[in-house]
Amino acid sequence: MTLLIIWSGIFNVKNKIVCCIMLWLIFGGLIAVVLWSVGDDISPLLNGADEIYYDSKLIIALAGIPFFVLMCLAALINIILTETKLKKNKKRNDVILERMNVLLVLSVCLFMFSFIPAYILTFWVRSHYTPCHDTSIVSSGTTYVKGNATCDREMYTKEDGE
Repeated sequence: MTLLIIWSGIFNVKNKIVCCIMLWLIFGGLIAVVLWSVGDDISPLLNGADEIYYDSKLIIALAGIPFFVLMCLAALINIILTETKLKKNKKRNDVILERMNVLLVLSVCLFMFSFIPAYILTFWVRSHYTPCHDTSIVSSGTTYVKGNATCDREMYTKEDGE
């Protein structure tokens, strides 16, 4: 609801269109980056590779994609309903906008509940793989190896000693 109130505060049609295009570009780029990084890191895990890189934050970011998509769609639908000939049927438009708000709330809930599968997947990875100690300041993810395999780089596993 707050998003639509802020959105309706932009009076000029051209400004609304420019804001909508910028929203699509920013969030479209964000979605592409998230899908690219999650795909690169999760596909070896799904294939059962011997060495994987896993970061639980990628699962949470993946669950945030529906929110970004629905937010962009809500802005686009709001422009279509308020600035075209469709604005004559105000009752139907209000129902559509209310349903978009429900979808936005559900997508926020999905994002909030994404912590549960991230924890479950993290415990599964830790029970089936051995971590390589390659944590750095830049990245919080860790490289894991399956079974007694050694890490490709000159790192040691937990069984080798610390």
